[in-house]
Amino acid sequence: CGNKPNSDDIYGCPKPKQWALTFDDGPSNYTADLLDMLDQANVKATFCVMGAHVRKYPEIVKRAYDAGHHIASHTYSHPHLMSLSNDEIIAEMKATEEAIVDAIGVKPSYMRPPFGEADDRVKGLMKAMGYKILLWNADPTDYNIYKEANVAAKIKATFVHALGGDDTGLNAHEDPGFISLQHDLYTQSIDQVPAIISLLRGSQYQLMTAAECLG
Repeated sequence: CGNKPNSDDIYGCPKPKQWALTFDDGPSNYTADLLDMLDQANVKATFCVMGAHVRKYPEIVKRAYDAGHHIASHTYSHPHLMSLSNDEIIAEMKATEEAIVDAIGVKPSYMRPPFGEADDRVKGLMKAMGYKILLWNADPTDYNIYKEANVAAKIKATFVHALGGDDTGLNAHEDPGFISLQHDLYTQSIDQVPAIISLLRGSQYQLMTAAECLG
């Protein structure tokens, strides 16, 4: 039945003027710099972490959690979940769960499927395992453009377009608030975060974690 949206899918924050910054695929050796930026701005974000990277940088995940950031699962090895068997999917999630619990002592309740791919089978498995699937409705595609000379302008443009009500990839869905997707793998994307925060605050958006805006 494919990767079709349903009423349980989470794309954006449910109230106007709410914005959740989310960062995928970390932690990395750049995440500490991002945490410094967020701390300086007094902003809390959501980190959708990969289990393999949590094992490599558990202290970074603990620092993020202790600072009030939200930790969600992004699987262990970033596979295409729809290509895996049920047992393989469960193993991916359990391994990530264990890594996160070892780092912060808490099991995550949200997960983001790699590539945003989840059919009804995957969604059913996630629900059975106690997970809510967290998607997004603003995506600057930093993973495609991080090597380009004008990366800063392109990333900022996505946020400007979202503020203007333009289509930013997945915002055909009717959520009045936003959940944006970036990756803490690329300094070129991380470096734009202070300017993004200033832009959003200048438009009277309240910045919060995805867990906070979703209640």
